[in-house]
Amino acid sequence: MRKIAIGRLVGVLLAIAGISVSVWTGSAALSWNAAVNQCRAARPMLAAIDLSTPGKTTVPFAQTCSMAHGESLNAEVASDGLSASDIEALFIGLRGRIIISDFASVQVDAADFGGHVLYYDDQVQLAWLGRFPEGHYLATIHVDSGAPGLAHRKHTVFAKYHLCGLENMPTLVGGALALGSGFIGLTSAAFVGPSLVRSGVWRRDHAEDAEPVTLS
Repeated sequence: MRKIAIGRLVGVLLAIAGISVSVWTGSAALSWNAAVNQCRAARPMLAAIDLSTPGKTTVPFAQTCSMAHGESLNAEVASDGLSASDIEALFIGLRGRIIISDFASVQVDAADFGGHVLYYDDQVQLAWLGRFPEGHYLATIHVDSGAPGLAHRKHTVFAKYHLCGLENMPTLVGGALALGSGFIGLTSAAFVGPSLVRSGVWRRDHAEDAEPVTLS
């Protein structure tokens, strides 16, 4: 008589569940990691704006990252081997303001720049912007007082997202869950696989199949 092999059935279910969870969490972790890297590389705004003379420029601002703690207005300038302090000195005299607004001319954020700049990672941070919802906006850069040191020196103004590193936590947790559940699923499959191939999920009751013994 055939009966369901409970242990074998539990092993099959563990294998299916473990492998399924591993695939799902692994895919989610990879997707999140790709989103984090995209935020790091993104430039919501990028424009060639002359910061050496007063003026006003309006350019598109595409807010695409919601996980960042904020973003900064930066400038990239041809350094020509200058030291960090020399590059910062190029921005002496610069005064201005950036205003972020939607297409209905409603202001969503603003920041002043000039007075003090910070050079790091081959770029100069001009101002700090807070968080605001994803979407398409306009950035208006007012240069009230230009930096003479930037005249005839190529420079680009851009916005950059700031991430602290904790954004990678879902990737690490998802990766750990994928490894753990995958190990459980594959181990269960290795144990029940051979017997499943031979007999499926059924087992025979050898006690009932045994021939009766006749006493003489």
